[in-house]
Amino acid sequence: MISVMQIFKIIFGIVLSVFILMIILRFSSSYWEIGESGKEVEILMGMKKTIEDVHTTGISMDFDMGSEDLIYLYSPPDLVTSVMDVNIDPVTLLLVPGKTISIHREEYDIGWWRFRFVYALPETRILFAPLDTAESRSDLVWNSVGNITRYLPSTENTETKVRFGVGCNDTGDRQTYFFLDWEGDYFIRTVLTYLLLEGYEFVPCRGMEGYRIVTVSETPVDAGFQVVPFDSEIGYVYVNYMNESPGSYLYKNPLDIISVLLGGEKFYDYLNGKFLKELSVASSLASREANLLRTKSNRQECDPIHSRFVQILGSLRNGIDEWDYRDEDDMRELSLRIRQSSETYEELEEMGC
Repeated sequence: MISVMQIFKIIFGIVLSVFILMIILRFSSSYWEIGESGKEVEILMGMKKTIEDVHTTGISMDFDMGSEDLIYLYSPPDLVTSVMDVNIDPVTLLLVPGKTISIHREEYDIGWWRFRFVYALPETRILFAPLDTAESRSDLVWNSVGNITRYLPSTENTETKVRFGVGCNDTGDRQTYFFLDWEGDYFIRTVLTYLLLEGYEFVPCRGMEGYRIVTVSETPVDAGFQVVPFDSEIGYVYVNYMNESPGSYLYKNPLDIISVLLGGEKFYDYLNGKFLKELSVASSLASREANLLRTKSNRQECDPIHSRFVQILGSLRNGIDEWDYRDEDDMRELSLRIRQSSETYEELEEMGC
């Protein structure tokens, strides 16, 4: 017969065993979580280094995130995650999270300065709907399509692609799509040229799974995302134009259009802030360099051009502190000063000054 003491020992042993098992399981779980967090931190830091390397070298790369849920918010310039926040400054980054992303450096060149930035994009397909007719062919519409494509990354050397298509047409209830899935360079060089020569006509496109549809028209229409150019430099991007609260964004170059397409207002404000800040610094440095070259030059014919270049850069730099990148008049003035500075710089180069 089992004594009371023996029963007590058995119960105590069971309780102690359960307690020890719970501690072991808790520590095991903690170690597993620490291990998983460590892997995620390693991935994030690897991604940051890859972005910095691409920004420095210009060599495009693919990067496997392992999980598209790792980055649950990109609030430029910070990658916000469950394990840590990663700051990307000073690199200007347009990131759309995905399991595998393609990282590219691009630049906006105005001659005397280049604004460099980095794309980090998953597999992306963009379908343009240029709205005009063969009878009233609009160079403005088609040039806008080409300019947007030109400033998106060329992915011929990466596995993760950004592809382009153009046009759709309606025959009753049926919507037909044309010319899908082309690489950027071939799309500009061959597809757009062919369409212009053949005089194809397109209508607004309804939604298509897996594609970002970009409608381009000289007048606003009922479309989810549309570009309305006023001239070769200035225009508006409209998001959900026919809704009660549509979004409208003034653009002064294709980068503004792309920023809205990829990240909405958040990317638009971020990119403009970076662009104008760096332009201000660059104009100050270029002005100092031009003044130095002017004092050292023995060619009298160069002196007035250097002086004009310095004057334009000064007015550009002063204007940046006052202008609003959402104001049309201000951005027309900005575009004018940039164009004048580029033309004057080209004149200096041609004269060997």
